[in-house]
Formats: sequence, C-alpha cells, structure tokens
Amino acid sequence: MRALLILSWAAIAQLPWSLWLLIVGITVLDFAIQGVHVSNQHQLTAAHPDHTSSVIGSYMVFYSLGSALGAAAGSPPSTETLIE
Repeated sequence: MRALLILSWAAIAQLPWSLWLLIVGITVLDFAIQGVHVSNQHQLTAAHPDHTSSVIGSYMVFYSLGSALGAAAGSPPSTETLIE
C-alpha cells in the first residue's frame, strides 16, 4: 500500500503539466486509502473476533474525528463573515 500512496502523490505532483495525471493520482490514492482501511479493519477484527462491529465502528469514529481535527488544524481561520 505504501508504494501505491507514493505513486499517487507523485502523479498528483505533476498537476502543473498534466490534468490526466492528477485524475490518475486521485484515483490511485482513493484505492490505496481503501486498502489501508481494509487492512486495518482486518487486523482489528483478528485481534478482537468477539467484538467486530464495535471495533470497526470505533475505528471509523476515531478515523473521522482525526480527519476532522486535522482539517481544522490545517485550515487558517476565516476573518470574513458569511452574513452581513
């Protein structure tokens, strides 16, 4: 999976020269991330076979929270108001 992630970012980095490589890079990135999810969930369910649904549910909750917090931390605060 690591090789697919590196390959996808290398393709995405070619955006100034090729829109098609951007599309390919995003597609490969999506497949790689899905593969990482499947691999992680397999490891978790193998470690806790009696609690598969709660383990997978917890994994996705914390993955989503981490994604949201990362996006919030990486975004500059807006000084503009939407309603005047």
